[in-house]
Amino acid sequence: DRFARGIRCSARNVLNWKSRDPLPKAPGYPCWLLPTADETAVEIARRRADLRRLGWRILSCEAEVVANLRNKASLRDYAVRLGLAEHLPVPYMSVEKAEYPCILKSATGAFGKDCFIVDSPGDVSRYLPGELHEGWIMQELVQGHMEYSVSLLVLNGEIRYTIGMEYEYGSAAYVYPNVRKVGKRVWAVPPEHMAVMKAFLQGFTGICNFNFKVRSDGRMCIFEVNPRIGGDLACDAPRDLAQALFEELDTAHELQAADLQVDRSPLVIEPCDSMPRRTLVYLHPYGTGLEDYSRKARLFAMAGLRIVMPWAARLPITCGGGW
Repeated sequence: DRFARGIRCSARNVLNWKSRDPLPKAPGYPCWLLPTADETAVEIARRRADLRRLGWRILSCEAEVVANLRNKASLRDYAVRLGLAEHLPVPYMSVEKAEYPCILKSATGAFGKDCFIVDSPGDVSRYLPGELHEGWIMQELVQGHMEYSVSLLVLNGEIRYTIGMEYEYGSAAYVYPNVRKVGKRVWAVPPEHMAVMKAFLQGFTGICNFNFKVRSDGRMCIFEVNPRIGGDLACDAPRDLAQALFEELDTAHELQAADLQVDRSPLVIEPCDSMPRRTLVYLHPYGTGLEDYSRKARLFAMAGLRIVMPWAARLPITCGGGW
């Protein structure tokens, strides 16, 4: 939570929701519910309508899209369908035909859990009794001291904000976090890498991160796509950059409103004496939407004044004079 508080935009990491019923209660003010675990990302996508009805702000999409990205086996199938398989490590379909040393890992593991460097079929049997199955994958061990992590804010497949981080490690062959970190720095993501990531993110809405190395010919070699807040954004990225990404959520909320199939008619608050003599059209620039105003309509009602609040984008409005 101290890393979240360091972003200085009211971000907190204190909600201990286990991705099952009961759903978490929203606070009484506009607040985003953002996943920090893959299974939570899938559950938020699946229950996004219910969570919105509880008052949460949700940036998500179809659960199938999220699940395809988070599962490392389905990610490969997805990449093959899109013609993007060249940007993933070479897969091995059997223990006998693998080129050793290579990587053996769970299709749903995270943060280095259930991920191993194996040197022989005998090594594989230590971690995986029996045949290779859909819950596990074997793939090329991509060597190199440098690794990259890119966090993205995405809306309907369009990348709206990016933070790239470059990491240097003390070994060329490793499984994080079992390696010494030599250094880290902000990294400018090349346009050709941005194009590849955008191609993977068709139909995706939310915060995600890509972890990868870069081959000698400049191609990305993507290890995983996490449809959640990653450790790079939560802990490593400069706090001012992380703050800017989270503040962009309000703009994304405004743009996403059209896709939520909500009633876009203006909110009208009638005068408390039922005798409208003047009308105030209020265009607010805060990007908070109209939900909170609707809940508190009685507090705003005044004698003789009808208040009309249209759905409005965040605008740099300066008012002067009377009305």
